[in-house]
Amino acid sequence: MVEDVYFERIAGVGERRPERRLPKGAVSVELADVSHELPGGGEASAAPAAPAEIEIDENGFPVSPLRDQEELWFVQAANLYRPLDKGAGVARSSGLFMVLCGALTAVGGLVTVNMVTIVVGLIFVVLGTMERGAGNELSRAVASAPARLALNQALVFALIAIYCFAQIKGYDMSTAHALAEAEAQIAQLPTAEQQEVARKLVNMGPRLVMLVNGGIIGASLLFQGFMASYYLGKRRRIREFHDELPPWVSGIVKTVATR
Repeated sequence: MVEDVYFERIAGVGERRPERRLPKGAVSVELADVSHELPGGGEASAAPAAPAEIEIDENGFPVSPLRDQEELWFVQAANLYRPLDKGAGVARSSGLFMVLCGALTAVGGLVTVNMVTIVVGLIFVVLGTMERGAGNELSRAVASAPARLALNQALVFALIAIYCFAQIKGYDMSTAHALAEAEAQIAQLPTAEQQEVARKLVNMGPRLVMLVNGGIIGASLLFQGFMASYYLGKRRRIREFHDELPPWVSGIVKTVATR
């Protein structure tokens, strides 16, 4: 059959057999009556043979055998799959960014010999890897992928919040003795005005640390919350992709898109 020859050419096996080219738009189908002798001496009913020739283009490839309805299914499949492909790209990019940030954080922890920073960096690397893996599942329209991505964003926020609170607490504990020494030095200043300005500058340290870390927590809450909501919105897209298409169409689209 010509179809077999075509797939053999794709796979790289067998030799290309000569095909008779037809005028563009022409289709030739040959039917043959084949009689088979049965063991009892009778004959089976004649059955039409498979098409011997099909229309081919100028490059020697068969013209699409799809009917109009099947072509419309693939057009619809492309429209339904596009949001999933975009979401998968966002997840992969987000995961890569998290991996890079985690690696830099871990390196910074090694330079400063800070074990907490090293652990936080390694956790970020793991979460980024998980984000990329769930993004690949989203590209295959796996129903559980959006929930996994949203959970990953919640874990990222929890890690950032815990780290920032630890920074604030650590600063308070490490500066308690330093503030006492600073107060002793401030008392030695000649005028009350100078002492008042020095106390304000010293007191700005803890407030600045709280302001910066609090701002990071707030920004993370907004960003990770938005990302989690974005991923959860893909659940409806996955349901539509599976419910509105024949399984063989969605299967072909996923296979081609994830290669």
